[in-house]
Amino acid sequence: MRILATLLNPTWGEAYVCGHSIYTHPKEIRRAIGYMPDFFGVYDDMKVIEYLEFFAAAYRIGGQQAAARFATKCSNWSISPTAATPSSPACHAA
Repeated sequence: MRILATLLNPTWGEAYVCGHSIYTHPKEIRRAIGYMPDFFGVYDDMKVIEYLEFFAAAYRIGGQQAAARFATKCSNWSISPTAATPSSPACHAA
C-alpha cells in the first residue's frame, strides 16, 4: 500500500495508479487516492481540534464548511471548549 501511495520507494518494478507512474507522478497519485496513514507519529500529541483541522486540510475542506463540520463534531462528541486551539474557535460556538 505504501508503495502505491508513493510513500515508500519500490526495490524494483513499475506500478501505475489512476494511469500515473509511481516514479514520475507521485503528487498526482496522492491527490487521486487521498491516502492517510493510520499512524504518523504526531497524532498522539494533537488536540482533538488539531486532528480535525489536519484531516480537513488533507481533504481540502476549509473555511465555513470546515467550521460547520467542526462545530457539529464538537457538539456530537461533547468536547469542551478547552479542546479547541485559539486559532480555531469552531468548538467554542458549539
